[in-house]
Amino acid sequence: MSTPPKSAPSKGLWLAGGVALLPALGGGAYLLFSGPSDPRSPAVRRVEMLEQKGDIAALQREASRQDDVEAASAAVRSIGNVSLRTGTDLLPQLEKAIQHPKPQVRIEATAQLAAVAARQRVEQPPQTLVRAALTDNDDDVRAAAMQALGHTRAPDALDTLLEGLSDRDVQVRRFAFESLQTIAGVRFGSIYDPESPSEDGIRKISAYVPGFREKLKRRMRSNQP
Repeated sequence: MSTPPKSAPSKGLWLAGGVALLPALGGGAYLLFSGPSDPRSPAVRRVEMLEQKGDIAALQREASRQDDVEAASAAVRSIGNVSLRTGTDLLPQLEKAIQHPKPQVRIEATAQLAAVAARQRVEQPPQTLVRAALTDNDDDVRAAAMQALGHTRAPDALDTLLEGLSDRDVQVRRFAFESLQTIAGVRFGSIYDPESPSEDGIRKISAYVPGFREKLKRRMRSNQP
């Protein structure tokens, strides 16, 4: 008894947009299958194209948008990326972004300001970053700014971080304490607890800050070409 020949399996039909029509088991009907989709919105993809072109003016316009927070945040990130990639000083553009009405955009701006300032090895952190750390009405923005100050490694950020130890929000205090220790290069151990801060602990830390600041400045200047 001869075995009937096997039919070649159908490969299905590919449609636009990564959608495929695959044959269902048993033949006949087709099942609709969507291939991997791009999770980025069209606005974010447009921002990434502007970054590749290095179009700072267009990125600034995108960063100022209030109707699309995702696109505005992506534009701020792209401005930072262009600055780091090309060495162009784009701190003014990022300082404008940190004044955006939406907290999510301001948080992104703190990170990019810190990255650019750290590359420039500044002694003083950007003043807009300092103001955000101390006065922004959103706790998450203040916390992000305190964390960002630590990334700048700027000696003059120590005073702002010291003030952050008394912030009303525990997360802000926690990031201020971590950033202060990062810049100073020491661990204060049990002198201060962000969960239950004491004036005595803050006073003890403040006594060390002037010495740390001057030591760090001398080290930075000695390493300059």
